Amino acid sequence: MEVKTHSFWKRWWIWICVAIIFLPLISIYVVTRSFILTPLIERVLENELGTEVHVSRSVWQWDGGVVLDEVVLKANSIQGEAADVIALLNVSVGLDTVTPLFNPAITSIDIDSIRIRLAESATNPGEFNFSNLLASDKIELPSLESSESDRVTSADSTTPMVVLQKLVVETGLMENGNWTLDNSKTFTVSGITQEESSTALQLIDA
Repeated sequence: MEVKTHSFWKRWWIWICVAIIFLPLISIYVVTRSFILTPLIERVLENELGTEVHVSRSVWQWDGGVVLDEVVLKANSIQGEAADVIALLNVSVGLDTVTPLFNPAITSIDIDSIRIRLAESATNPGEFNFSNLLASDKIELPSLESSESDRVTSADSTTPMVVLQKLVVETGLMENGNWTLDNSKTFTVSGITQEESSTALQLIDA
């Protein structure tokens, strides 16, 4: 009986040790699955920006980072495609850790393109889709500058390095949830100047 008792507790001790070792790894694996990671990122961004955010598919990179297919900032009380005021496409975010559970800091942001959609109400002239979005004091749009030459991106030690390839500006009309494109303009981003309280984009007409 004594031998069986010792054997029983030995087996349980082994299982406890295995659980202690593998449970954190299993937790990290589960959290980094897209169906869990995507809504977590949406919630964090919504809390930070003070507006509705939609994220399309997120993929965790085990070298420390996450890739997002699309991040859309939506205007409250606007229906249809006109609500998608700002869309970031193909976003790669670099982090200072390979685990997402310990409040990682962002080290870099690489964005293929940003689309800004500006819509005016067809029935109420002077009413725009971005009015509610800009009402949030957490969102500050970068200033835009024309440029014919490349400029080096600058940032201090606490600001993530940001790389942006293209900026697309769409203008049009919205009515009863319908969005009608009037004009679209694409700019190449030649450089980004980052300061402590502001960001400026240098643009070249594409």
